[in-house]
Formats: sequence, C-alpha cells, structure tokens
Amino acid sequence: MRNMAAFIQFLRLGTRGIILLVLPCVLAACSYSLIPAVIAVSLDRPRAAGTDALLGPAAASALAAALGLCGWIFGYITRRMAAVFAADFAFRVRREVFGKVLTCNADFPESYINAVEELILPAVDFLGRFLFLLVLAFSLVYIRPLPALMVILLVPAAFLLTRALRVGEKKYGSGERQQTAQLEKRFAALLRALPFTKQAGHIPDFLPGAFRETGDAFCRLRVRGCLALAPVFPLTGCAAGLALALFVYAAGRVLAAEMTAGVWFLCLAAIPAIFLNVRLMSAFQGRLGRALAAAQRLQAILEMQPERRPSGRESALHLKGELKLAGLCASGGEEKLLEGVSLLIPAGQKVALVGGSSGSLSCFLRVLARLYEYDEGELRIDEKDIRELDIGELREKIDFVPGEAFLFEGTLEENIRCGRPTASDEEIRLATAKLGRGDWLYDLPDGLSTRTDPGKPAPVWAWLVLLARSLLKKPAVCIIDEIAPSGDPLTEVRIQEALYTLTAGRTTVIAARRLSTLRQADRIIVFDGGRIAEEGVHEELLARKGVYAKIYENSFRHQSPDYFARQD
Repeated sequence: MRNMAAFIQFLRLGTRGIILLVLPCVLAACSYSLIPAVIAVSLDRPRAAGTDALLGPAAASALAAALGLCGWIFGYITRRMAAVFAADFAFRVRREVFGKVLTCNADFPESYINAVEELILPAVDFLGRFLFLLVLAFSLVYIRPLPALMVILLVPAAFLLTRALRVGEKKYGSGERQQTAQLEKRFAALLRALPFTKQAGHIPDFLPGAFRETGDAFCRLRVRGCLALAPVFPLTGCAAGLALALFVYAAGRVLAAEMTAGVWFLCLAAIPAIFLNVRLMSAFQGRLGRALAAAQRLQAILEMQPERRPSGRESALHLKGELKLAGLCASGGEEKLLEGVSLLIPAGQKVALVGGSSGSLSCFLRVLARLYEYDEGELRIDEKDIRELDIGELREKIDFVPGEAFLFEGTLEENIRCGRPTASDEEIRLATAKLGRGDWLYDLPDGLSTRTDPGKPAPVWAWLVLLARSLLKKPAVCIIDEIAPSGDPLTEVRIQEALYTLTAGRTTVIAARRLSTLRQADRIIVFDGGRIAEEGVHEELLARKGVYAKIYENSFRHQSPDYFARQD
C-alpha cells in the first residue's frame, strides 16, 4: 500500500496526459467488446413481416465492421499517445529528479526511471483489456442476466489458473537466469584464454571440447526453456475449451429456455476471450511490482531536502584559489570515505593525490568541486566558507575535469563552448591552439567541426576536449581526475603539455595516474584509506620508504625510464 500511495503521488507529474490517454483507450475497448453483442442482437432480431431475413444480419455485419475499424483507429491513437506520454513523462521525471540530485547527496537513478517508463505501455494494454472484459460483462448481463452470471463465474477460475502458471514461469525464469549467468561466466573465462592461445601458437587440446560443452549446455538450457514455457498458452486454451464444454452442458440442461441463438453466440465468444485476456493481463503484475518499488524510490528523492543550504549569497567572482580544509569528513552511504582531512593549499600550487581507495579520492575531488556535501569539518576558499558563496559564481571559478572523457552529441566546438557559452569562435580556436600545440586537431577528419557520438567509447583525444573546455572557462581552481595512460606516446605527450598549459599559475588538485604528473607536482598528498598518510615531493617521499614508496612500486615504477632501460 505504501508503494502504491507513492506511485499515485508520483504520477501527479503526468496527470493531464493520463486523462487524455484514458479517453481513446475506453473508446477502443468499447468498440471491440460491442462487436459480439451487436452480432448476438442481430441473430435474435425478430423477423418483421414482409422484410428480408438477411436485413438484420447484414446491417449487423456492417455495424460490426465499423466497430472493428473504430477499435483499430482508437487503439492506434491510444498506443501512439501512450508512447508520446511515456517519453514526455520520463523527461519530466528526469528533469525533476536531476534538480534534486544537483542539490542533494544522491545518485541519478536512471534504472528506476526506466522501470516506471516501461510500465506505461503495459499499463495501457492492461486497462484496455480490463475495460474490454467489463463492457463485455455488461453486455451479457443486459441481454440475459442468468447466462451472464454463469459466464462471469468463470473469471475466478481463469484468474487462479493464470496465477498458477505465472508462479511456475517466475520460478523457472529465476532458475534459468542463474544458470545462464553461470554459463556466461564460463564462456567469458574461455574467451580470455584466446590471446594466450594465439601467443602460444597452438590450440590446447581441452579448449575445443570446453567450447563445445559450454555451447551444448546453452542449447540444452534453451530447449528446456521452450519445453517449460511452450505449453502455457495451450494450457490456457485447453482450460477455456473445458470451461466452454461445461457451460454448454450446464446451460443446455438448466437454461435451455433462455438460450437463444444470439445468447449462445455471445456466451461462446465471451468464454475464450475471458481466459485469453485474463492470461495476458496477469503478465502485468511483475512489471507493476518493479515500477511501484522504483516509484517509491523516485518519490523519496523528489521529497529530499538539502541537508545544508545549497547556495550562499556572498560573491565568488574574485577568488584567488587558496584552499583550506580542517577536519573534513564525508561518507558514501554507510561507508566513511574521508576522515579528519586537514590541508592547506596555497593559491597557484599544484597538488597531486595518490593512494587510498578510488572512492576516497573521487569523494575528495567532488567535495572540493562542491559536487558532494561533506558531513563534518570546514572547507574554505580564500578564507571564505565555501557554503556561503554563491554556487553559480563558484562554478565559474572552480572547474572539475572528470576522469571519464564524456562528450555531448554535437561538434567538438560545441562541446568546448560548454565551458563558457558566451565565448567567441576566436577564443575557442585560441584555447585549442594552446593545448598540445593544437596539432591534435589535425588528426581529426573535420577539426573543430568533427561530430561526436556518445554511444561509442570516447577516444583518448576526447580528454583534450575536456581540458580545452576548462581552459576556455579560465577557472581559479582546477580539480582534475586524471585518466590512465593510453599507451600512445604522441597522445601522452599532448596530454602532458595540455595539463601543463591548463594548470600553470592555477591552484590545481589532481588525482594522478601518470608518473610525469607526480614529478611536476609542487606537492604530493598520499592517502591511506580516508586519511592523509604522507605529503611531500616525489624524491623525498620515495626516500622515506613508506606508503608512497609502496604505491610507486605497484603503480608507477613501470612508467619510469629506468624501468624500460633495465628491460632492454
């Protein structure tokens, strides 16, 4: 009930669309369900003296055809409106939820939004079938109440049968998914052996047999699935046939006087329709359960209030970039990511971060960039509490460059312009020319007019676009989550030159993935868990043989020129 209440409250975002959607759905259901009633009435129509006996059935046939056409038209309108409504409703939800995510410490719940969006078309189908059965039942009662009662009593039997079949399907489907996941893991493990096979120059004796065995297991699983699920609809048809036979026997003995040709036709048409539609409606239950749970989660996000004021009023336009942290603590769910971090970063200093967990470093960067809220402690920029600054102006002075080089759909010029929408074409050209000497654009087919495709993995040079975007913004503080080395020497040089250009004279905090970044840093901060373990410069920290030295041996030593010289 709690989930349902949350779902109903959640649907307020699309109240008008729901009302408009119900009307053609009702008309489509009425059109289809009245066809057997029209035929039944035409069969029982008394023959008027001097008229053609086929007049009634002929007129009924024309009316039934018209109703069928209206049902098809209204059904098409319903499904089209449902698709448009689903897209519009999902957009409204994403906009509302995104606004909350920006001001509250929450992740964007795309999977929950998809679960609610995917419910709309099945919900419309369920409503149409329910209305079809309702209007059909009303037609039966209106024409002959007693036979209608006998037919309607079959609905619980149809429901119980479909319920039992759904339970069996769910139980089998759960087991099949588990077995499929196990086979997919085994198949993936076999595929990982292929590069080593290529290197060895021959195929091990066990490998073909293992592939064949795994493929046979997949085949057996699919065959069992077909055998288990194929009888579902035939069983429903058999049940409908048995119910039909019982009705004919009972009605022939008990209600023979009331069973005209039209009533017989209407009842015999209604019984299979009941079993079929109840069976199809039962599939809606699983989707509804997932959507209700998702709606409750989304409603909880929409009702979230920022734990702290999201934006102050003090100006942030003339910041120099000195950062001061005192006893900073932050968490992700129940896990403590930062514990008592105290640090002073003078304006213009370049600080590299290493160690700790990826969650701790990511949390630290996002707290500095004002993307995450911290739980305890103090964070100041130029001696001003970061929470008291106007967040819009603060975004202009602090720029965050993520480690994932995501580009929006469009041209490179449009992506770079996101850093400062009012920038001129000349300013964009100059920003790209400063990064990596600008020659990286010559490798692209259309230069700044090259279009991006977010559906494909971003190339390494996409990170240069992010750096150009940040350079165009001219921030006082750069917060950078560096990407891992690509293995392409030319691209590596370009990225290093771009980083040097961007960070020159600016306060910079960078999660380092390259040895060259550590060597160029004014100071290295070493995390151990959520705490600062060491700080200093590269050579000094190596000489201590502490946490940094271990991290260097495990993650950075292979990037050293001395390492390659020893390999040679």
